[in-house]
Amino acid sequence: GPHYTDQIRWLAGSDYDTAVVIGMGRYASGGDGEDTVIGGFTFKNGVFAALIDAKANPGGNYSDWRIGGTEGMIEIKGTVARLGKGDWVDIDYPHKNDPPVEGFERLSEATHYRGFLTEFQEFIASINEGRPPASTGYDGRASIEAALALRKAGETGQPVKFPL
Repeated sequence: GPHYTDQIRWLAGSDYDTAVVIGMGRYASGGDGEDTVIGGFTFKNGVFAALIDAKANPGGNYSDWRIGGTEGMIEIKGTVARLGKGDWVDIDYPHKNDPPVEGFERLSEATHYRGFLTEFQEFIASINEGRPPASTGYDGRASIEAALALRKAGETGQPVKFPL
């Protein structure tokens, strides 16, 4: 959950206001985390984002999210991203057709490896340049808070306001 909530918050360009859940459960993965959720967030700037994540089929994975705002929409389905403002326009990702990266077979696509590599490069650069990283501790806390808010909304069946 925190990876998706982090991405949604970053693209919305705002802090969370409210979390809602239509359905959430633990069906296949075991452990203490839900593997399926349909939920949404409103943000302080008026943006709304819907999130669908399902891993109930062992070995399967479905992730989809859409952000709607006053200027248009952003939709992500797997590694396909597109912008909507009347018509949909695909956003090209330079690594989407890369072959698997040797030694990283557990990652389903090379795009995941490239994303992690970019995160590590940014973190190391921030240390070398003596500046805060692009993703701060506040960002990490906000993502965890969002995941916890979804869980609380799922448990209570009620919208959850931020901060928790």
